[in-house]
Amino acid sequence: KNVAKTNLSVLIQGKTGTGKGVAALILHELSNRRDKPFIKVDCGAIPPSLIESELFGYEKGSFTGAYMSKPGRFQLANGGTIFLDEISNLSMEMQTRLLGFLEERVVSSIGGIKSVKLDVRIVSATNADLLTRVKRYEFREDLYYRLNEFEIVMPPLKERPDDLFYLATKFLTMANVELEKNIYGFSERAIDFFSGYEWSGNIRELKNAIRRAALLADEVIDVEHLTGEAWEGSPYVSLDSFLENAFVKGYSLPEITEMIRQIAEKRIIQRVYERSQGNKRRTCEALGIDYSTLFRKMKEYGIH
Repeated sequence: KNVAKTNLSVLIQGKTGTGKGVAALILHELSNRRDKPFIKVDCGAIPPSLIESELFGYEKGSFTGAYMSKPGRFQLANGGTIFLDEISNLSMEMQTRLLGFLEERVVSSIGGIKSVKLDVRIVSATNADLLTRVKRYEFREDLYYRLNEFEIVMPPLKERPDDLFYLATKFLTMANVELEKNIYGFSERAIDFFSGYEWSGNIRELKNAIRRAALLADEVIDVEHLTGEAWEGSPYVSLDSFLENAFVKGYSLPEITEMIRQIAEKRIIQRVYERSQGNKRRTCEALGIDYSTLFRKMKEYGIH
């Protein structure tokens, strides 16, 4: 609450799925800018060749395909907050351009001749260790300290037991609405599972597990309903249990095979992405896929 009411630049650090985007939105909603725009930019999802035009805008005719002028995200966020997610993915060239904006608070679009003064609160987030990037000369030290006027560290979900059951209940409510079901809660075994499971995928993994469980359950979610990531490596739910439950529910062999394929594919992409410290180029190289395929898969599986 205290930092939300200031204009300090905030850097949110934490592993994938810990709720960095939610924290950024809460900062905005608790600030004096709450009635102004909140603009999110996923720096890792925009190709390097387009990031400058997306952030700063461009004028008509400034390059091939620029048939009309377009304001940048900073201009759209004027008066409000801009959330720069996956900030570690910015190239050194773009880091320099961003540093210039942070120092002057003035933006000029590509092909433009006028500079515009803006009033924008900067909130950024990363799942990478930026200080390590600084030591490797992969991230500008001066930019790091400009972005990190105040730091928020989001711990893994397993270290937030009070949040875990609250979020599980919230996600169940959402799943009931989406799936048009009336599941009223969790069994004691399921609650024990929540506290005992690692939740390496954090909030996103919990949400997906609850959604799948709601699809399989009738009135109460029990351990055997927690499919997907939740059964993998769990002391409670084995692959055999998952398969048996899937057959009981009437899934065909092709459907079960596809479910397992998606689960495995998502976990592989997520783990390689985390080991690459959120660097999409390294992730593509490690997986042997192109950027567009990685972007499509990450969007499909909700990996950020």
